Amino acid sequence: MKRTLFAALFLVALVAAPLQAAAQIPSAQGKRADEIMIKMRQIDMLGQLLPALFTKEQLKAILPVVEKGRKDAKGVEANEYKVLVELEKKLDASIKNAVEKGQMPKDDIRKEIRSTYKAFSLIREGLIADNLDAIIAVMDKELNKGQKKAIANSLNPKYFDPNLDTSKWEDDQKIRFWVRVVLLDPTSYELLTKMAAK
Repeated sequence: MKRTLFAALFLVALVAAPLQAAAQIPSAQGKRADEIMIKMRQIDMLGQLLPALFTKEQLKAILPVVEKGRKDAKGVEANEYKVLVELEKKLDASIKNAVEKGQMPKDDIRKEIRSTYKAFSLIREGLIADNLDAIIAVMDKELNKGQKKAIANSLNPKYFDPNLDTSKWEDDQKIRFWVRVVLLDPTSYELLTKMAAK
């Protein structure tokens, strides 16, 4: 599933890049651009969510699990922030020495940066795996065969990674990919809550 992870990360980067660029525009325009980009993303997600034909009862069963995943993710982000703040002084010193004295950043700070990235990645991968397992367990119980088939066939993984070989994927792998890309997308949560409340 590593390629799936890379595809998902690539998607996040692809979506985030225009938003980051928009942030450099004067604040009013940047905020408006962000709002429009989110609506564009919502259209993509609705194109995936609606064919699943979720009932209100099914959404009420799924949403608490998604919400728990969101809460856990915020906890991970808070811990990452603490680590980054502690690392910042070393980064500032290394940058200052490089700019003012022409000193190459030392190997120890580079190693610490790499190990920090790696630790963040491992923790996030574990969290995503746990969230996927929890959501899929609920979906497996709540959804009928037709809904599962619709979900399995609704998303083309090659859209995210043209080199991804899905020829041997079973429906459960396709559904897992769909949950990761669609249900775990932050944009989907707001849409699902509105769909459940209508």
